[in-house]
Amino acid sequence: VQVKRPAQLDLNGAKTIAVLPFRPYQINDVVDVFSFIIDTIFFDYDKCNPDEKKCLDRLKNEIEIALSKSPYISLINSSEVQRAIKNNYLNPADVYLMGEVINFCVNDIPHKTNVKVDYYDIDEEGNKKKRTEYEEKTEYSRNVRLEFVYQVVDSSTRKVISYKSVNISNESYYYDSKSKLPSAYSILENRIVGLAKKILQDLQPYTVNKSISLLKDKSKNPDMKYADKLAKNKLINESYDEFIRIYKETELFEAGYNAASLQLALGNLYTAKQMMEELYIKTHDQRAIEALSDINNEITQAQRLKNQIEQKEEYLDF
Repeated sequence: VQVKRPAQLDLNGAKTIAVLPFRPYQINDVVDVFSFIIDTIFFDYDKCNPDEKKCLDRLKNEIEIALSKSPYISLINSSEVQRAIKNNYLNPADVYLMGEVINFCVNDIPHKTNVKVDYYDIDEEGNKKKRTEYEEKTEYSRNVRLEFVYQVVDSSTRKVISYKSVNISNESYYYDSKSKLPSAYSILENRIVGLAKKILQDLQPYTVNKSISLLKDKSKNPDMKYADKLAKNKLINESYDEFIRIYKETELFEAGYNAASLQLALGNLYTAKQMMEELYIKTHDQRAIEALSDINNEITQAQRLKNQIEQKEEYLDF
């Protein structure tokens, strides 16, 4: 099932966010937020590694495209923030997302192997004889590593809400010539997209796929088999009706467990919790306790999500 998760960070009801230009490795020493902003206005990005620049541009674009579609927070163009800071205007964004590269490494790695090569000689009598020799062959791969730190800053107080460091890397396939090696950007491209998704999970609610497993029936009850088939066909309500009927008639643990699990799948968290608690009290089966832990975690996550959304609505009303 798909479930919505709360943002990893609580942004204190922030309504607007600006993604400031991410800084390349060459200028990663400025700490103060406003020095950071002014610094990025005047920096010549053409001087940095072109592959590093492509990585940072792609990362920023992925984040901004997603935030521009977000129902939870409004994206402010970073140039508006830079203009406001430069001209001492009222800041247009509640929070900033800032990021910088602290290391960018590209290493071309030689790989030497011995390869069997067959030769054929002709003897004095005209017979062909095979001769095998080993020749050294060199292939190359390219390894790219990018270390990135990012922080979310409250624009009015300059307080750092969150500071995180990530390290992404990848290596190419082997090629018989250095000239055939792919660009550092293309090697990291998929990792960059993944990093953007990770950062976005800090900033806004997101959806994940959650697996909920049903227990197999060792009693070979044909009704259980039918209820299981309904679940496999994604007829969750119909499957629940069957499992709960079987449980009431037979008190079969697996039927009660599956019925409670399907309530979880339907999003009825407190019903699922009550059913699983009653099942444990009746059976003292450890599997019910483990399922209860998962249900309680879902309730906690759902409450955080509700609080975030309600807080956002309160700020919007204000």
